[in-house]
Amino acid sequence: MISNANRYLFALAGFALVAFFGYWIAVGERAGTFLLFGLFVGAATLALVVTGATLGEPVPEPAADGEDTAPAIFEAASTARPSMWPLAGALALGLAAVGTAVDGRLLVAGLVLGIVPAAGWLGQVWREHASWTDRLSSRLEDRVLVPVGLPVGMIVLVLSIAFAVSRVLLALPEKGSTAGALIIAVLVLFGLAFIAARLPRLRSSALIAVAALAAVAVVAAGSVGAAQGERKFENKNESAEPVVDVTAHNTAFDKKSITVPAHAKKFEVVFDNLDTGIYHNVAFYKLDGSPIFNGKPVPGGKEKFEVTLPAAGKYEFLCDFHPSIMKGDFVVK
Repeated sequence: MISNANRYLFALAGFALVAFFGYWIAVGERAGTFLLFGLFVGAATLALVVTGATLGEPVPEPAADGEDTAPAIFEAASTARPSMWPLAGALALGLAAVGTAVDGRLLVAGLVLGIVPAAGWLGQVWREHASWTDRLSSRLEDRVLVPVGLPVGMIVLVLSIAFAVSRVLLALPEKGSTAGALIIAVLVLFGLAFIAARLPRLRSSALIAVAALAAVAVVAAGSVGAAQGERKFENKNESAEPVVDVTAHNTAFDKKSITVPAHAKKFEVVFDNLDTGIYHNVAFYKLDGSPIFNGKPVPGGKEKFEVTLPAAGKYEFLCDFHPSIMKGDFVVK
């Protein structure tokens, strides 16, 4: 039987597939492309699993007018019921497999997450045993699931979602991460609004399918983001090369001291010779007279050049053509 949950999953898979090709052709950015493809694979897989699990269910037929309807009595089957736990376990093992090639943290996360489907599958088998009763179920819920399992499960779920979403946002470009955060927020808002509006009419199977799809999408996105790696962050205050302006006029520099931070590694000198027709340059020397950098002679106008910083310490800068009157202190600290 094809239920509404199947239709929603197939529709989402089709949308993700179209978006995958469109994003790939229009943008060509790898992280977003893999994310959409992972969403397509997850939705399509869940749709096929749910379809296969409900394919043999009978379709109820409405009773004709005037006919009395009597409740049908079914005997309990000896075979196990359909379960989503094997799919969840496969996803956890897949995450662990990705972690062996990408990052050890993903391996640990996959193994830890694998405990959840293992426990759920064991619990389902336990509940389907002939000795299981409603009284045992009530006692287990009151003494274990509600006081312990529910809080721990919520904490693990929130941490998993936060980690997966952070991997996606860190893998996307700076502008793309802002758009990605907005898209995630809108999807969560509309998804919760849809569930709240249809909650009285939604079946538990549909809610489970939606929750499983969200889990698959989050895990797939987090795996892709972690495999992509974080984008390069740059602190402009520390990594940008300092720029030093030096002007020569009337056979003299306009400054007697130049100070550059040692963490910059390099700095740029913008030299402006206002003594047209007279050669000047900017050269940097150690105090023992060993050269560090000798700038190009300039007969007039501006010249730019880059200097690699020596170790932190005190040095000097001067004009090679007029070293006795055009000089100053050069400090790296």
